[in-house]
Amino acid sequence: CPCDIADLISDVNQGFATAYAANSCRVCFTPLALSDCDEVEWFVDDPLGTAVGASTGNQTFCHTFPTGGTYTVYMTVTRKRADGSLCESSVKNQIVTVTCLTRTVCETSLLPNPDFDEGAVAGSLGMEGMSAGWTRAWGDPHIDVNGGKKKVRLAGNFDNADVLSTQETICLQKTTGTISLRYGIKEKGIRSTLNIQLFTGDVYTFGACSGENCFQVARIELPPSDTSEEFDLVIPYDISNWAPAELCGNGSGVMIRPAIFVTNDLGDEQGVDTRSVIDLDYFCLDGILVGVNGPGKPRSMRLYPNPSAGSFTLELAQVATPATTIRIIGLTGQVVNEQRVEIGRMQQRVEAGNLPAGLYFIQLAVENRTVGVLKWVKQ
Repeated sequence: CPCDIADLISDVNQGFATAYAANSCRVCFTPLALSDCDEVEWFVDDPLGTAVGASTGNQTFCHTFPTGGTYTVYMTVTRKRADGSLCESSVKNQIVTVTCLTRTVCETSLLPNPDFDEGAVAGSLGMEGMSAGWTRAWGDPHIDVNGGKKKVRLAGNFDNADVLSTQETICLQKTTGTISLRYGIKEKGIRSTLNIQLFTGDVYTFGACSGENCFQVARIELPPSDTSEEFDLVIPYDISNWAPAELCGNGSGVMIRPAIFVTNDLGDEQGVDTRSVIDLDYFCLDGILVGVNGPGKPRSMRLYPNPSAGSFTLELAQVATPATTIRIIGLTGQVVNEQRVEIGRMQQRVEAGNLPAGLYFIQLAVENRTVGVLKWVKQ
């Protein structure tokens, strides 16, 4: 346990994530950048009063507030030397607003379709399932449509995980921001961890998050739950010191996608019931979007004219190959039109004059795996 006071202050200033129980006044706090050398005491409103609890390192601590309201929560961190003697202490406080109710989905997000509602089709994401703007980065995330609610189901353990990401990258400014999401714990009795990462490039590899191509935003120890409890989680982030291999926006931003998954300490060799399971209701990214000069990263496909009265052209990123299909999907998630592509051509003519006016999603699938989704307005 090195005693570097500057490092301690930096780690403490990263702050803590806050998880609000959906139907009670219970709130859980998770430090973002501490270590097992750190002892934490938690205070509400008065940092010199009686601590409401204690934890170690990045362990999650939960507290039930007496009623809704706005509180100041203090995280007092004491770092010890290797011999157990005191190194130094530092304090971080954050304002929390407790409603004791389910919180509303974010009003704005830099990522598309934050509540997964648009174009939602139940099934394995990237295969028969879809949600506009979202895709799998690893494993087998599922879209679950139940009672009108659209959710993403993720499972994982130490060896493998279903990783959710977006289809398109964004140029995110290298500064501070906030990630918010709602999760429901489906597997009780297993200590689980929710992982949030930002990665660059087109390829994501589970278990290989390095500084050049991947930034670990948070590893949130999920609270134990005796019921299928839901939490609204708010995570502050700071990527100002991230030094990826490539930058965008004249060097002020990073071209990123999110990676969202759940893990635990169990391995595949320990049996079939070793995976933790959670449901995501929404995922929002609040920050500053940076404009990209020049042509930028090309989209996977282009659609024109849009809107149109019936027919349109879908321009692919490369010539069409066998087993490629174009599907038109309505707002309810039903496939209303499907056609095979003309092999060897980039421009694909699609006739849809028989469809009623409205908003549709154009899905491109190769061997039943979704590789792109665009919106189309039928006049």
